[in-house]
Amino acid sequence: MINRPQLTILLLHCLLHIIDSSCNPSIVFVTVYTGATDEPRGADTIPPPPSHHNSIFFSDNPTILQTATSYGWKTFKMSGSPVRSSYRNAMKAKVVKAVPHELMNFKENYDYLVYFDSKIHLNYNYTKTLICTWLETDSNIALLTTKHRQHFQTVDDEFQEALKQTRYRMHGKRMKEYIFMREHEHLMLQKKKNRISSVVDHPEGKDLKKEDDQSKRYVSETRFMIRSLKHPKIEMITNEWMKDIELCGIECQISFYFIEQKYRQYILQIDSTEYENIEKQKVKEDKEL
Repeated sequence: MINRPQLTILLLHCLLHIIDSSCNPSIVFVTVYTGATDEPRGADTIPPPPSHHNSIFFSDNPTILQTATSYGWKTFKMSGSPVRSSYRNAMKAKVVKAVPHELMNFKENYDYLVYFDSKIHLNYNYTKTLICTWLETDSNIALLTTKHRQHFQTVDDEFQEALKQTRYRMHGKRMKEYIFMREHEHLMLQKKKNRISSVVDHPEGKDLKKEDDQSKRYVSETRFMIRSLKHPKIEMITNEWMKDIELCGIECQISFYFIEQKYRQYILQIDSTEYENIEKQKVKEDKEL
């Protein structure tokens, strides 16, 4: 005998199957590894590619690219040679994460681009379901992100967490100055909006006040992102993010926090970690133990 919760789950799975089977967008999956390494680090650096979609592995390291090709990835050789500098390598990889359109004209051949960190073993079927469920049904969405797994609600939460890692702590002053600058800009904008909204029966003021009353989002993770390549705002949003990364530094979740606040009407944040292949992750964790 199937109870009501079980029936609801069964119906949901059936619905997702119907959506997925009738939805066939053109998707490209991209990931990146930059920097010097004495030998390929196998599955720790190069995840398995999707079997039914195009995939491109970006790197400046010929050895890594050779191994990625043997795994089934199409590859793209980035300019320059690999170096032993975690900061320079991270900044170079941000180009693939934030502005991949500067390296290739993806929108000529694809509807959606899925970026994910190379340390992730992606659940490709689930990712396609996200696209079919959300982006294919709402043309206003330019970018899909996921809520921070620690449910950070403020940029200070993210900043304090970042300081626990040496590579971020080295640039703590730079991050702090960036946060102060963006928060000051936001405060000035809010004061301007409040002056408008205080005018009785001012139609623009009413709209602005309504927007201010919306609940704040959580900090987003940037290790997995889906962008709608045909959306008219997507390149503007990500170009601005890249400029902020250059100001803030390699802790790009801090800079994205402010971009998301500014363009939140075009950015969908979901609460999910199912995009990551849990079985593969468990194997990796077992090996580390």
